[in-house]
Amino acid sequence: DGKDMDVRMHFSGPGEVEVDHRDGAFVADIAELPDVVTVFLVNDRGDVLDWAQIRPRDAPAQDGVEITWPVSTFEDAIARGEGESTEFKSDLSAKNRDDVLSTVSAFANGKGGNIFFGVHDSGTVQGVQDAKRTMDLAHQWCNTLIDPRPDWHAHAVQLQGVDVVILEVRQGAQRPYQVRPTGKCHVRRGASDFAMTREELLAPRGHPSFAAGWRRRGF
Repeated sequence: DGKDMDVRMHFSGPGEVEVDHRDGAFVADIAELPDVVTVFLVNDRGDVLDWAQIRPRDAPAQDGVEITWPVSTFEDAIARGEGESTEFKSDLSAKNRDDVLSTVSAFANGKGGNIFFGVHDSGTVQGVQDAKRTMDLAHQWCNTLIDPRPDWHAHAVQLQGVDVVILEVRQGAQRPYQVRPTGKCHVRRGASDFAMTREELLAPRGHPSFAAGWRRRGF
């Protein structure tokens, strides 16, 4: 019941954070989703009774783990519009598959970013018809149609009374990331995706040509 025991959490990145006991659950508020969370169950003397590690990006498959994101975080991102790390898509379907994969590739090859499904290019929130199907498609495509497989996470949130699916793509460690159906790798410039040039593809990771080669050509 939580009266004689306590929970402590250690996050990769911010380290140990404060944990509250709310409505029968242990809750930790953090600004950014960590890769690994270590949870310790301790008694009133501080002795560790048990512990476990949780990977938040796999949380939907872990019993008893629920992750929620403040709605204001996404509303602020949408209000800022599309940019280097933000892309809006009205939906996710076979018609825009390659377009979506190009953005996933560009985000993985760059600094990462979020794709909002259910948001018009203008920033109008219209929602998706089937959030589960949208996440299932994102799962299938990201895992099979991008090489190598990128680091990503998809989740649904309610914004303005409708479902919006957010596909978070993290900066990749095995760049470049290629879209298999087209054979192209992409980079993000402003709010658009561009196929990487031969110079960018051949440049080592971290080399100026990889991240900024296009600037020398006047873009």
